[in-house]
Amino acid sequence: MQSFIVGGFVRDYLLNRTSSDKDWVVVGSTKEKMVEHGFTCVGAGFPVFLHPETKEEYALARKEIKVGVKHTDFVFDFSEQISLDEDLIRRDFTINTLVMDEKYNLIKTSLSERALSDLKNKVIDVVDPVHFVEDPLRILRCARFSAQLGFSISDRTMNLCKKMVKDGELSYLPKERIKAEFSKAFKSRCGGKFFEILNQMEALSDYCRELSLLFTHSPEKLQWHPEGNTGGHIISALLWVDNNVPNFERIEDLYWAVLFHDIGKPFTDESKFPSHHNHDELGADLLTDNYIQNLKLPAKTGGLMRLVAKRHMRFWKMSEMRKIKQVHFIYDMCKNDLKCFLYACFADRFCNDSSDCWKILFDRIYGWIDKMYNEMEKFHLTKEEINKIHPENRSDYIWCKREEIVHDLLNMENIK
Repeated sequence: MQSFIVGGFVRDYLLNRTSSDKDWVVVGSTKEKMVEHGFTCVGAGFPVFLHPETKEEYALARKEIKVGVKHTDFVFDFSEQISLDEDLIRRDFTINTLVMDEKYNLIKTSLSERALSDLKNKVIDVVDPVHFVEDPLRILRCARFSAQLGFSISDRTMNLCKKMVKDGELSYLPKERIKAEFSKAFKSRCGGKFFEILNQMEALSDYCRELSLLFTHSPEKLQWHPEGNTGGHIISALLWVDNNVPNFERIEDLYWAVLFHDIGKPFTDESKFPSHHNHDELGADLLTDNYIQNLKLPAKTGGLMRLVAKRHMRFWKMSEMRKIKQVHFIYDMCKNDLKCFLYACFADRFCNDSSDCWKILFDRIYGWIDKMYNEMEKFHLTKEEINKIHPENRSDYIWCKREEIVHDLLNMENIK
């Protein structure tokens, strides 16, 4: 029985990238032998074994045979006669076939030369086209690895991905798996490039038709959006988030909000293109609870997406609103997450500005709105007011008091 470190950990180790995902492949063993050696077997159809001390994951070398149309429709051969090379040939990309021993020494295999060459040249290339097309999830993984690592995609790999999309292979992939790849890209801070590559592969429609329409049915005025279409603008806005926004608790929700903030534009009056009047309302109306559920997103994420879609334009004209509307606007922003909302608005506005002039403005606006919200939250009815004001009128009275607080603070801070 021999154990080897394989896949992403080896790739990242050689690239001097941090990786906690250490996977082992075991050659010359069986399920029974692994258990005898103290490993804990988890999983049924596809067993994974946890090391008795390190708890790292070990898998038996295997062959895979496609038996259906779904990406999970495989039967596995875990025979102890299966060699390391036979296990590696079923993997997706050459850079994920590199192997090390427990002392981190590279092990030479039939794929080592190709893998090291592709790693050096920063290329994503398939191991074996026949095996590659058996799993449509690899289309998304190709886009994500390219975006995360900054690697190019070989022509044959890109052509294979496009053919798989054209053949409808992504339709067999659960939307949860597609959503998961978006989430991994967002957490890796490469959302802009990931979205751009998926569009190049024409792979957006199977997850969300409206996202593909941003490229094909939503021209833009070049003076505002030099990318020429709304999809290009979304790429720029996501890239702005990638490069400018620090990590915080709801960073993934921010990405989803930016991704969908102009989703209403393809549905505005075509005769007025490239203008998109009322796209904010149309976008918010599109993002219903059912729509969000179909994307496999949490309701809280959907609430932020709707707010950003509806309010990202009006935010910059907030000073022109009546004070009571400002008060309600402040409450909407702060209840959903002020930081997320502001970053989304700034991504939309400053995505083609390479300077960092936005930072001072962001801090000032965040400070002002946060202060106004906190001051409004401090207001409570006194016992005298509770006894004096009819219950049906108390809500209006509270909003009027909040309006006075905002009015006073705006004048005090001289905020326009």
